[in-house]
Amino acid sequence: MKTKDNISVILKQALAHHRAGHIDQAKLAYKEILRLSPENPDALHFLGLIAHQNQDYDTAANLIIEAININPNNPRFFRHLGQTFQKQNKWDQAIDSYHQAIKINPKYTEAYNNLGGLFHHRKQLDQAINSFQKSIFLDPNVASTHYILGKLFGEKGESCRALEAYQEAISLNPKYAEAHCEIGDIFQEQGNLDQAINSYHMALYSCPDYAEAHNNLGSVLKRKNQLDAAT
Repeated sequence: MKTKDNISVILKQALAHHRAGHIDQAKLAYKEILRLSPENPDALHFLGLIAHQNQDYDTAANLIIEAININPNNPRFFRHLGQTFQKQNKWDQAIDSYHQAIKINPKYTEAYNNLGGLFHHRKQLDQAINSFQKSIFLDPNVASTHYILGKLFGEKGESCRALEAYQEAISLNPKYAEAHCEIGDIFQEQGNLDQAINSYHMALYSCPDYAEAHNNLGSVLKRKNQLDAAT
């Protein structure tokens, strides 16, 4: 078997081990690839991911950078480098890495999501919102992205836009309990108690053990009973 074909077979086996959680076997296979082809960027990259999984972020970054030096045109390499830099609290390097991933692949929604999450962590809400909106523009059918956008609008105090985002999440996933609960919170803040009650019931219909929805439903029912008793 030709070396190139042999490497392809070993890489498939390594990835199967990696996905199955057989990390030691995967690591041995990636190292075997590097023995056959010392500058194989995929093996270096995946060894970097294993180091990341093991929380050895310095090694992870070095391996992924080595892969990038060999193949600077793979957006996943830059995205995973960004995630590693983020774990090291190297915020600017992480942002640069995500931007580079997006430059290579302008439709890379996962990189936009990572970038948005990083901006959120840094309390840069406008930049975070912009990143998630770009992700939604590219792929509008992911309920969780709309939900995250709703949370961001909520943190900015823009309840109407938050409500729209949560409703969009529910239109994509009618059993999205967290989104129903957030809608209930907004309605309760607005004084729309019946709508809040309905939203909490919808959350509990989707997830009967959802403690937050139970607690919030209890609060709004108590509030409604007090109002009813006063009239």
